[in-house]
Amino acid sequence: MKNILIINGWHEFAISKGTFNKSLFNSSKAHFSDAKKYKVQTTEINKGYHELTEVEKFIWADMIIYHTPIWWFAVPFNFKKYLDEDDEGKISYYLQPLSDIHFNGALSGFHGMNRYLGIKLHTSIQFHDVEKNADTAKQLADYSQFLKDNF
Repeated sequence: MKNILIINGWHEFAISKGTFNKSLFNSSKAHFSDAKKYKVQTTEINKGYHELTEVEKFIWADMIIYHTPIWWFAVPFNFKKYLDEDDEGKISYYLQPLSDIHFNGALSGFHGMNRYLGIKLHTSIQFHDVEKNADTAKQLADYSQFLKDNF
């Protein structure tokens, strides 16, 4: 049985309500929770967290799924803060090679952080222009298919 940690990296900011990100997060939870071969834990940055609990989740996880918007070519500042707090020397000591799924693109720092922690990219999917020109129904259907095809 694989242990899956699903992280919703969105947090409230200006007009961003995180509806699309929450929908992806919920799709992941449903997909992995319904399958009998996975155990699932979650974190939602916007709801707060306890640092040591999060470190334990990273250690527990065989796979980490990040759901995060990209703001100005980076993860949101509260998600970055979460990652910084969890990686104050606590995670890298305990982690064994894992897999992760996250966005590609201009996130070399984010990818570098994962490589530093021994987390290998499994696969990823991206969604662009979700604020102004989204086709949410199609994008969520594409994501569901992506999960079925890859997991």
